[in-house]
Amino acid sequence: VWPGMRGLEMEVYMGAEGSVGSLSNLGLLNDTITVENSADKSFRTTETAIWETPLNVTASRDTRRWCSKSKAFFVAPVTGDFRFYMSVEDYGTLHGSWIKNGTQAVARELLIDQSWQSPINDYWKYEAEQWSPLIFLEANQSILLDAAQCCNWQGGHLQVAVLIPSDVGTAQSLPEIQKLSIRGDSQARSQVISYLSG
Repeated sequence: VWPGMRGLEMEVYMGAEGSVGSLSNLGLLNDTITVENSADKSFRTTETAIWETPLNVTASRDTRRWCSKSKAFFVAPVTGDFRFYMSVEDYGTLHGSWIKNGTQAVARELLIDQSWQSPINDYWKYEAEQWSPLIFLEANQSILLDAAQCCNWQGGHLQVAVLIPSDVGTAQSLPEIQKLSIRGDSQARSQVISYLSG
């Protein structure tokens, strides 16, 4: 999506939720509803750090009834079963396209269909709606993920995460750098850090 397949391409459609109206109509984004024919302040961006709606959208009291569509390649760092997670306000979907079993092309398979709002950084509130099935990927195999989401009031968010399999049952088995930023926005936030192993 970005040079070297790094980064996340995202389009934000201001005022579009009224035209979408429901989970089943998210396919209108980037097809019938575009950045060019959406309300003022609609935009395209490339994020390079995390899969999350930009703060200037989620923190603004003036941002209402907006939607977003985003896509990115995930390249498996190891061989194993991967699970993807999503957290949205108010509703959203995650699709995946990849080569299954080395030969079968899978195009835009629905992985997550979340119809209920979940808090920021909460991937566990509605397990049946927020978790993808396990997807087997070889090391260095890529999967194209695309997400669509709408917020029917103000604030809102979209987040996508992945659980990377590991057979090493030790804490902190991967190098880690955490950067926390605190901004004075109108939505209360908390930072929860969980360490899982095995």
